[in-house]
Amino acid sequence: MQKKIRMPHTNLESSQAIILVHRINNSSKIVLFDRVLGKIDCIVSSQQPQNQLLRGGLIEYSRKPWNSLYILDKHELIASLEPVDTEDMLFMHFWLEISALFLNYHQAQEDAYRLLLFLYHTKSFPSIVSKKIIIARFLTIIGIYPLNRDYTTHIFFHLILAPLETILKLENDVDIDVYITAWLKNSLDNHPQPLLLKTISFLKR
Repeated sequence: MQKKIRMPHTNLESSQAIILVHRINNSSKIVLFDRVLGKIDCIVSSQQPQNQLLRGGLIEYSRKPWNSLYILDKHELIASLEPVDTEDMLFMHFWLEISALFLNYHQAQEDAYRLLLFLYHTKSFPSIVSKKIIIARFLTIIGIYPLNRDYTTHIFFHLILAPLETILKLENDVDIDVYITAWLKNSLDNHPQPLLLKTISFLKR
């Protein structure tokens, strides 16, 4: 018989979040990227259906503090990822995976959150170069850089700081692809978590 979680007597707090990891080790624990709190761990209340709590889901939810975690009490699915092909799916899951691994717990990241919301407002990403530039932009926002500063030049900032609409219009360019891919690999290689990435094959595209 499954042990029920004892609910604390506290007022509910409402917020919006992106589900980064669903059902850790088949438990009721999930990892959220909360709009206000940043990355947090949540336990899903036994009264809540879990069929909508899938990775990449954008939810409105209510939470209660519980020890060092939160209890997800109520939720409503606002949007889910809808990749048009396997390439877009790999890109989206790579982005979610690096978010889950590299975001700091309990640290608000408003700019990073707003950029990740971009996934839900864009139907397709026309080139692999545009995808990689957006990922590089996200990593710089959360403070992930290569140790070798030679990779981070004025050309790099010119690429990642361009308006998103401009980035999406970029066509595949071999030189830019090689440069951005090297920047991404060196940024991730210098972090203690890169070997945990299951979607690292995205960088080989």
